[in-house]
This record gives sequence, structure tokens and C-alpha cells, in this order.
Amino acid sequence: MPSDRTPSSEAEASCRTDHVPPSARSLDALDRLLQLALDVCDASLACLHTLPLHASAPQAAQGNTDHLPWVHQLLARHEALPDAPLADTQTVHNGPSDAPATVRHCLGLPFHTSSGGGILSIVTATRPSERTHSRLRDLADISASLLAPTSADADAASPHAAAAPIPQNITEGIYRSRPDGTILYANAAMAALFGYDAPHAFQRITADALYATPADRHVLQTRLQHASTVEGFEVKFRRADGTTFWGRLSTTAVRDDSGAIRYYDGVLTNITAEKEARDALRQTAERWERLVDTHPDPIHVSTDGIIQYVNPAGVAVYGASSADEIIGRPIDAFMVHADDTAATHERAARLYDAGEPTPPREFTIERLDGKQRIVEVRSVPIEYKGKPSAQTIVRDVTAQRRLEEQLHVRQQRLRKLLDHAQPIVFVIDNDGTFLVSEGRDLQALGLRPGEVVGQSVYDLFADAPSVLGDIERALAGHTISGLVELDDRVLDVWYAPIYAPDRAIIGCIGMAVDITERRAAEDALRTERDVLASIFNTSPAAILVLDADGRITKANARAAALLREPVADLIGRTYTDLAGRFEDISGGVLSTAHHPFTQALTASEPIYELESIIQWPNHPRRIVSINAAPLRSAQETAGAVLVLNDVTAQREQDARLRQSRMRYQALVNHFPGGVFLFNEDLEYVLAGGAGIEALGMSPEDFHGRTPSDLFPPPIANETEQYYRRALRGQAGTFKQNYQGATYRIQTVPLQLPDGLVYAGMAVSQNITEAARAEAMLRTAKQKAEEAARLKSSMLANMSHEVRTPLTAIIGFAEVLTEETDALPQHFASLILRSGRRLLTTLDSVLHLSQLEAGTQGLHYEPVNLSKLARHLIAEESIQARQHAITLELESTDAPIVLSTDRGAVQRILSNVLSNALKYTEANGRVMVRMADGARGVLIEVEDTGIGMTRAFQARMFDAFTQESDGLDRTHEGSGLGLAIVQKLVAMLDGSIEVESSPGMGTRFAIFLPRPA
Repeated sequence: MPSDRTPSSEAEASCRTDHVPPSARSLDALDRLLQLALDVCDASLACLHTLPLHASAPQAAQGNTDHLPWVHQLLARHEALPDAPLADTQTVHNGPSDAPATVRHCLGLPFHTSSGGGILSIVTATRPSERTHSRLRDLADISASLLAPTSADADAASPHAAAAPIPQNITEGIYRSRPDGTILYANAAMAALFGYDAPHAFQRITADALYATPADRHVLQTRLQHASTVEGFEVKFRRADGTTFWGRLSTTAVRDDSGAIRYYDGVLTNITAEKEARDALRQTAERWERLVDTHPDPIHVSTDGIIQYVNPAGVAVYGASSADEIIGRPIDAFMVHADDTAATHERAARLYDAGEPTPPREFTIERLDGKQRIVEVRSVPIEYKGKPSAQTIVRDVTAQRRLEEQLHVRQQRLRKLLDHAQPIVFVIDNDGTFLVSEGRDLQALGLRPGEVVGQSVYDLFADAPSVLGDIERALAGHTISGLVELDDRVLDVWYAPIYAPDRAIIGCIGMAVDITERRAAEDALRTERDVLASIFNTSPAAILVLDADGRITKANARAAALLREPVADLIGRTYTDLAGRFEDISGGVLSTAHHPFTQALTASEPIYELESIIQWPNHPRRIVSINAAPLRSAQETAGAVLVLNDVTAQREQDARLRQSRMRYQALVNHFPGGVFLFNEDLEYVLAGGAGIEALGMSPEDFHGRTPSDLFPPPIANETEQYYRRALRGQAGTFKQNYQGATYRIQTVPLQLPDGLVYAGMAVSQNITEAARAEAMLRTAKQKAEEAARLKSSMLANMSHEVRTPLTAIIGFAEVLTEETDALPQHFASLILRSGRRLLTTLDSVLHLSQLEAGTQGLHYEPVNLSKLARHLIAEESIQARQHAITLELESTDAPIVLSTDRGAVQRILSNVLSNALKYTEANGRVMVRMADGARGVLIEVEDTGIGMTRAFQARMFDAFTQESDGLDRTHEGSGLGLAIVQKLVAMLDGSIEVESSPGMGTRFAIFLPRPA
């Protein structure tokens, strides 16, 4: 490179003896020589010294320049340094104060001038290379020739005179030529470069013939017109044999006093190999840049800690938009921690001084956008643009480190889980002997840790073939996992073979976790999910599930019905997309913030009973009560669940209730007792009546309060019990004693036309006097009941005492009837018929007394009623035919079976059928019908007999009652049959209906229910 300082500023002369300094022309030549030395030695500093030849000169020739008197010294630098004179004495180990402190190479050469004086020429240079030593020797020879005092004109005119002093062993070609192309001088190296045997061959050619492209010489001449020196001009030359080579030319134009160019002095170096190497290096650099530019990893190149290049991936990792934002910045500027900055300097020193790659290391950097990232860097030494540099690969490991942190946290959690879970861990050798047996879960199998060590698995689990099979498969080289049931425990097991270094299986290792409780919990969870799904699908309330954006993700059928849109159409929509518009309870338009969906998503706690109106263009509006709860995930709202209840009817009821309350209040104020209205919370909403004053309270004392707030616990508890029954639709009556008085309270439900109970009412009356009378009546009733019991007991005893002799009379009468004839047989038959009538009457009396005394029990069993009816009709058909009565059964072909008491049903059907036949005249008809239903069986007995009056129907079930009685009786009978039928039907929880008119017949309809 050419120096930016003039020769006058680069050179300093001083005299230490009487020696005459070099001429101005010599100084100019020496200055150009120094510039040449900088290039050929690849140095940053070069010095030329001349001194008289005396006894100490041999020391300098040997490289020892300590304490030598310098006659002249010249200094040249590649880069500008502060102006400072060199010290008078120089040492080999210490250069100028502002020069790099590196060892300098020195050479000396003695010579003689025409005046007979000897001068030693020495050239020194820093940053020595392998070729520096030989080049310095050549330059020393050149300096000697330049310092020789010769005539300038003779030098220019005679090529031989100019060439003679120059040594011929210099490797660079040195020449002198005129502007017209005539070559005045060339050394042997110059001739060798162009393929000539000797320098004199150049006398036959001009300089144009040496250029592969002669125009390149004219370019050089043009540049020299404007500048006295051209350094490093690279051009292709042609040899004598026509081949070409690349050379680097450094030329100086020597001018006369008028400034015209007299000749050119130059040095030519063959740089073909260097050129090819540089081309290869350039191609390598281009390939390197293409590779680095497309490399997925961030890469940057830095020189002395300053970033000189960064690839696109590096631009991204540093948070920049272009490479220009990063190039020129120091690496330290991106470091967050001071320790990282110090480590960066240490790594740079290792990289540059030792030339070794740096191992990977992680740093925290702050990008240009302010974000911090964790990066792993590794650097290798390279030469970038001729300077020692560092190529650094930067890998962003932020995500990896975060993942590792998460993995570490998970591993810690897993470790804690394992520490607390204590699964079973066991090791078994090839023979099936336990070597290790640990884990708290062994307790579930009734074992202690280490207890089975040394025992055989085949002995311990002989009754568990599945366990032994899995272990044998593991010992055969298989990895096994699955579930095993031992006793009442469920274990999740895993087995794997253990290999020796030679891959032989030497045993197996296993792990087992007791998951019995977990399986039970999973079953419970599935059950709970099924229950929740059932509740969701069958709930009478509308249920909606929203995501965080307010979109509906789930909706049940009731929600679709309430919102008047199919479930499929609701999914994915927000409230703004619904056909129905939500309004506030007064009918005004809701803002977004006050919309129920928005409130549900923004609320931190559940919302209860938020009422709103849904309005459709073509449908009646509905009033809904909304309960909502937010759904959270990682402390963030992930959605909400809304439960919407249609309370339109309830609110309309409330309005009607308020209107009714006003009317009731007007009525109850004049009621002699007390009238109270209460709501579903058992709170009094209305109270009035003259009787309230007797309690020592006013109507206002009741409003908004419950019985527990007003009365002692025993009275309040009973009162609230009946109030709750009323709210369930059950009326009730009870009595209470309060403050010395007796009150009768009647509770009734208040219902809407559709049967819905919306409140309850209680009416109280002071019945203190009536209670006393009732007590007297109760005493009388007890006495009457005792008399009735005695009567029943007497009838039972009498029936028993009469039955025994009567049975004997009937037996003897049957014998007489069979063994006599004529008149005795007639009398015997009368005795037999009368005895049987009397026995039937006694049986009926006895049966009735048992029913009234409550001693008749029931035995339920499946009874084929169709078969029972056919059997009874078959028994009564003889009597029917004797009286010319048609007796028929109308029933389905399928049997009618009912779980009931066979004897009771038989007695019911027999008594009703017997009555029908008894009161039906000749040519009449008796029809029995049976029908089976889901709730029970209906039995109808219809006749065309004499019928009954309405007056008798009111008492037909009384005992010993017939419509014709006394001496006017037209039909036999005790009048007990229907009384027994009624009691038996009541015992079976059935019912009986009768339709009859005199002369039109009678129809009995008996309904027997199926047991619950």
C-alpha cells in the first residue's frame, strides 16, 4: 500500500560523523525503496539506516546494532502514526516508541563508492514472514547501488552503467524504461520472468510486447501522469514463448527539472500462484458467504470484538431488521451480565493468541428489540478480509432451556410422586429368586420390603399363573406391561430383562403399582361424568357452556327450546348472533357490559338469579333467571357455564299473587280467626283476622318472618312441617295449644289453574270450647267402641257355640233325606235347607265380626281371576238354570292374573253374584265382565233384577239391612253380604261403585288395584 505521508515527513536525517549524507535523488530513491519494502515484506513498518564503515560494522552485519552511531535513517509506515523522531540509537528488541514491539530483522552489506568510503546499508521490517529474510537481503543490495554517487545523466543514458551495480540474484524483476517503451535496464530476475536467457534480450523489444494486452501499459502510463508512483498494479504479461503470467507492478515516474517524465523505475513480482490462490480464496469466500447466508444457524464474524458480518439467521436472533443494524457493533453491547462480558474477552484472547476454537458456552443477550434470549456460542479463528477474526455460531437455546426447566420441574414432581407413591420394585435372577423387593405397596400384598428376598417367585406366586407367565416371558427377553389382580388388589406391572455385557439375560427387573383405589376412583369419575352428562341432557333448565370468546360450545335440548333454535345452530355462536334479543327486566336494551353472557365471562365469582328478558320478533317474550359460574384454567377465564330457567309463569304468578294478596287482606281483616299466607321459604307474606290480637301480635309482626321466628320450637317445627306439605300440594289439619288456648289450623296449597303450587294458606280458629266438647265425645266414642267390641266378641262366641250343634243337625238331616221318602223326606229337606241358611248366616256374622275386629289377615299371591270367575259361575249355574236365569261370563281369552288375596276376592265375587241371582226373576240375565289394565282389574256384575231405590242405596252396605224387611220380606238373606263385600274391597285398597234403579236391574263395578 502507498504511504499517506510524503517523503519529507517520513524521513529524518542526522549526522554523527563527518560523512556526507546521500543526495536528494538518493533520498527519493530510498523512499521509494522503503515503500517497496513494505509491500514485498508484508510489513507495517520498515526502516533504512546508513552508517560509516568502521571497526564495529561487523557487529551490525551480524544483527547487533546496539550503540552504533547512525549517519542516516529513513522510516516508512503502512498506517499513519503520530509524528515523533526515532531515537538516536536503536536496538534489535525495541523499535520506535510508537511501533509494534516485535523483533525486527536486520541485514547489512558493506560496499565502496567512487570516493573510496564504505557505507553499511541495513533494512529492517516488522511482522516478519518466512520470505522476509531473503527479501531484506535483496533490498539491502538495491540500497547500496542507489547510494553509489554516479552521474544522473549517465545513469539515465547508459543501461549498462545503471545495471552494473544491481545484483543479479534478486528474485523480483527490476527494470527501467523510457516513456516510448525502450527498456533501459532489467535484472536477471526480470529476464527469467519473461523467459529470456539474459537481460540484454530486452534491448530487442519494447515494453508493449511484454503485456498480454498492450492497452494495459497505456492505462499504467495514464495513471503515472497523475501520480508519480503506482503501487500494486496487477496485470497479465506475455512470456517469450507466448504463455502468460500475472504480475504485480510497482512503478515510479522519474521526472526532470521541468517535470517531464524521463523514465520509469519499477519492480515486477510474479503473482500467478498468488493470483490463482486469491481467485481460489475468493471463490472459497464466495462459497463460504453463500453457505453462511443460507445456514439455518445464526453466524457472525468479528474482528477485535467488532461484528463485521452477520448472516440472515443472525439478523433474526439479534432482533434486527437488517444486517446493517448489527455490523459495526461490539459484541459486548449485547451482553446482559458483566460475567458474560468478561468471559467474552477471555475467549477472544484464547482465540487470537492460541488460535484455538472456543468451546460452547451459553450467554444471555439482549436483542435490539429489548427481548432477552439465551444463546450458545462457539467460535473458530479465521482470516476475514486479511485480518485475524473470529467466526461465531450462535444458537438460540431459549426454548430448549425453558423446555429443560419444564422437564426438570416435571422430573422433580415425578420424583416427589415416586417418593410418596412407593411402588413395588423387584429384581429376579434367572432361577426366579428375588434379589430385590422394595416399595411401600408391598403392604397391599401382606408383605414387608425385603421380606421375599431369597425366596422363589415360583413358590410365592404358585397360585398366580399369569404372574409366572409374565416373568418367564421377561426372562426370555420380552418387555411386559399390563394389569394383574392379586387377591383383592389390582396392580399395574412392568417387567423387562436384565442383560450382561455379553447380551446374555441374567434376570429381570420389574415395577408394580397398586392402582386399586385409582381404578375405583376412575370408575367413580366415569360414573360422575355419566351422571353429569345425564343431568346436562335431562335437566329441565337450559344449560349453555361458553368459551373465553363468548361462543357457545355446548347446549342441551332445553336451551334449544328456550332460545328457539336447534342445538346444532347454537354451537359456535355468540349472543349477538342469536335470534332472541336479551333485554333488561324493564324491557330496555342491554349494553355489552351488562349482557348476561358478558357478566358470566368477566365475573370472578358465581352469579345467581340474574334476571333478563328474551324478546323475539314473532314470539312472546320470556323472562329468564340466569345462574352462571366462570370456568378457569391456569388462573385465567376459559369460559363460563350458564343455567337459564324460564320464570315467566312464576313472575306472572307473583303478579297475580300480589293482586290476590290485596283482596285477601281485605277479607282476612274481618275474619274471626287468623288467616296467613306463606311463600316457598315459609315466610309470611300476608296475615290478618281478629284472632291475631289474641296472640298478642299485629299483622305487621308476621310479614317476612317464619314460624321459627315467632313461636317456640315445638310449635314452630310442627307448623313448618304442615306448611311444607301444603307447598307440595297436600292439605292438612292439626291442633296446637298456645298460651292456654287450643287452636285448630288448616293448611291448604294455593294453586294456579295448571296445578302449580305457588304459595300456601293457613287458617287458625280458637276451638278451646269445641275441644272440651270433642274430648267428651271422644270418651263417649271409646265407650261405644268398647261396647261394639264386646258385641263382636259375643257374636263370635255365639257363632262358634251355635255352629257346632248346627253342623250336627245338618249332617243328620242329610242322612234322613237320603234314607227316607215321602213326607219324612220333605221334612228332612226343610231341616237341611234351614240349617244351611242358618250356617251361612252364622258364617257371615263371624266373618263380619272378624273384619270389624281387625283380625282378618290378607295373603297376597298371583290369582288367575278369569279361572276363579269361571269356577264360581259353574257352581252358580245350577241355581241359575233352576230359576231360568241366563248366567254369562264376558272376558278376554288371555288369563287375567292379579297379585291379591284369593279368599277375599272369591268371597267378594261370590256375594255379589249370589245377590244378583237372588234378586233376578225368571227369564232374567246376569252378566259377569272382567277387564285387565295397567293399574288393576275391573270386575262388573250386572243383572236385570228388581233393582234398588236411591234411598236404600245410601244404606245398602249397612249390616243386616235389606230393602224389604220384617214381615214384608220377599227374599231370604241376613243382609250381611254387601257389608262384607265393602270391607273386603277396602282392605284390598279397591273401590266399588253401584248403579241401580227399581225394575231396571243393578250393576256392581269393583276395581282391585295392583299392589305398588
